Amino acid sequence: MPGCPFCLDVSPSALQSDLDSHIKAKHNVQSRDDSGFEVKVWKVQDREFEVLEKQPDPESNLRIYRCPSCVTEAHSTACMITHIERKHIVPWNQKIDNKEWTSDEKKLQKVYCDLCWMDFPNAASLNTHQQYDKAHKKRAAYTQGSGCDLCRITGNLDMETHQKHRIHCEKLAYKAGTGCDLCREWIFFHEDIMDLACALNRHNQLNYSTHNDLQKYKPGSGCDICCLKLKPHERTKRHINARWRKELIYKRYITPRITAKSARK
Repeated sequence: MPGCPFCLDVSPSALQSDLDSHIKAKHNVQSRDDSGFEVKVWKVQDREFEVLEKQPDPESNLRIYRCPSCVTEAHSTACMITHIERKHIVPWNQKIDNKEWTSDEKKLQKVYCDLCWMDFPNAASLNTHQQYDKAHKKRAAYTQGSGCDLCRITGNLDMETHQKHRIHCEKLAYKAGTGCDLCREWIFFHEDIMDLACALNRHNQLNYSTHNDLQKYKPGSGCDICCLKLKPHERTKRHINARWRKELIYKRYITPRITAKSARK
């Protein structure tokens, strides 16, 4: 299917519905008032284009330029020339090539941290990250082979994070006999309506499946206070996100540069 009949800003393979929406949004010039505008012929890249030009208003002292087939307006010749070049001269295929080239150039200018597996727009940003980021300093102090070499952490950091959680702290402060000793939860009840035994019986009925899971917990397999079995480090979000960032850095920067060097040889 051919592209837009007014400009070169729509892919030739675009759907008819997308093309209709584009024409309605960008080329609906029938409803605008062009009175007071003069038609001027401009020469852009050895091609002639008609441009609607309006003399400057005495109050605002602004000259207005309009594209005859687009809803675009400009107050300077440079902006209108840029519009003509981008929308009416450069073909669609060349725009795609230019975008890919610009994207590749930006990727080549970026730098990355091979400890945190994060990319930065320039060397100054990377230097700031290495000097002031606390997480980076912890990873830099990591000894290879003493823990997870990808996340660069030593010890069971997931257990340390869990022990700082509010629920764990509440269960740790629980006193036996004040509620459910299995859940390690204090049970609230009105003394005028029921006693602790009645409230505990009701709690057991409502949390039957939860109690079964807690009874299946094996001591030493996780947090013995919460009776919670923690995931292996390789299945935690921390490790999965670090692996994903590393694969992304390799895909964006390291692999293309290795391929480019091998091609030059």
